[in-house]
Amino acid sequence: MKIMYRYIAGLMLATALVTGLTSCSGRHARDGRGTVAGESSMVDYTKKKPLRVKFYLERSGSMIAYDSPRGDGSFKAAIVTMLNNLPGKHNRLFVVNDGIYPYPKGIDQFVSDGNIFGTTKGIGNPSYTDFKKIFDNLLNKTGQGELSVLVTDMIYSVKTMVGVNPQKIFADAQGMVSSVFKENVKDKSLLVVQMQGSYNGPYYAYDAPAKGWNYDGKRPYYILVCGTNGSFRQLSQDERYAKFRDFEAMGGFQNEMLFTAYGHDNVFAPYCSFLMATKEIQGRFKPGREGGNGITKLVDMRPDRETGKLRLALAVDLAGMMMSETYLQDPKNYRVASDDQVTIREIRKVTERDRTPAEKKYIGQATHIMILEIDEIHHHQNVEISLKKAFPNWIASSSTDDDTNRQSGLFGKQTFGLKYLLKGIDEAYTRVSDQPYYFTLSLRFEK
Repeated sequence: MKIMYRYIAGLMLATALVTGLTSCSGRHARDGRGTVAGESSMVDYTKKKPLRVKFYLERSGSMIAYDSPRGDGSFKAAIVTMLNNLPGKHNRLFVVNDGIYPYPKGIDQFVSDGNIFGTTKGIGNPSYTDFKKIFDNLLNKTGQGELSVLVTDMIYSVKTMVGVNPQKIFADAQGMVSSVFKENVKDKSLLVVQMQGSYNGPYYAYDAPAKGWNYDGKRPYYILVCGTNGSFRQLSQDERYAKFRDFEAMGGFQNEMLFTAYGHDNVFAPYCSFLMATKEIQGRFKPGREGGNGITKLVDMRPDRETGKLRLALAVDLAGMMMSETYLQDPKNYRVASDDQVTIREIRKVTERDRTPAEKKYIGQATHIMILEIDEIHHHQNVEISLKKAFPNWIASSSTDDDTNRQSGLFGKQTFGLKYLLKGIDEAYTRVSDQPYYFTLSLRFEK
């Protein structure tokens, strides 16, 4: 039965090659929120100018110890790697603390500096960091064709913190971020990357910002990338940025979270297409005929006579998503909207074995294959598969309300008040988009 099915599928596939079929990018399928699925993959970014990047380095008291001569150099190495992976020659460097100051010597000199905090000594006031001014600059001074990159410890501090209840500090921090981001996030995206580097020097706790105590060990720090949704589309698709956006490959990488508003000007619109001859398929169906390079519509769908199931293979391009493979390959992170029950059984990477002559055209640039399972199709219906956007658990576990206990086993893994800053950002994005998704794939099933 399965051999006969593959023979029939092969005949249908040959016919499809002549007539042309539907795909996420081929027919510009609307994802239900105004975005054209696959649209971003159609742009030839080799003909576009590189993004202009403004790089901001926080130089506060608690940052200096990341580049101590006693350390392992991982902090400086990560920054140099980022800068070296940026194409173009119009990138600029700033030092931030109580204000935002241009680095006078240029990026080339910065990269070659033996002590980046030594050569920036005297720039600004390192006793506190004005996050309101910095975040406002990232959001409102980053225009089309630009990216802003901030390296920071994300420790909220103001001029007067001694004797102040930590909960008041956190409430102020969350409110400040939420107000700064406000409506400005509708067409802006923000990537937060958690890193870890060696820390050798004085640490300044919230209750004694003028009296540091020495700490030698590992500490988290953060890379924030901000830009318009258009700039993020280029960042995710332009191969000139493939190394830069691959933060997982950097030494010290821990976690990442992308904040973006869904439904207005979506960053992601992945290509997708059903496959017709892979061994994982069960059941009988035909490709719909709407023109294009891929298949997003299936007709005459019938369960497999032996298993009683319909099992489909959907190829999807998840390259450049700036999310961990663990997140992308977990079916629980996807929402399936359909009349009949459609279950994602597995998500795996595309292998060379998948790129057979019969499937090569439909796999296209896809990086992953979703295995979908259906018991029965009762009537014609639309099916939508959406990647969920959730506030990750790592943010809460990486946050502390008390950074005075350096003997704690978690001191080297947690940041004072982190969750309040990031929750304020999340609230701002939630206000402008109540749909917690990164993208939606639109499919059509007909009985």
